[in-house]
Amino acid sequence: MGRAQRVTDPAAIRRLDDAAYTPPWPGGGRDLWLRIEPERITGRRIRARREPA
Repeated sequence: MGRAQRVTDPAAIRRLDDAAYTPPWPGGGRDLWLRIEPERITGRRIRARREPA
């Protein structure tokens, strides 16, 4: 859980645009990036299985 904030810093937007490796699924351009800062993380912990000895 956390709050979402719009990314407005031009340098941060450029970095996000450069790092985006897939186009938006509905097609067309998108010019909105959101940052979610978690306040609380819940759920299960998933660990790799240990190899049998």
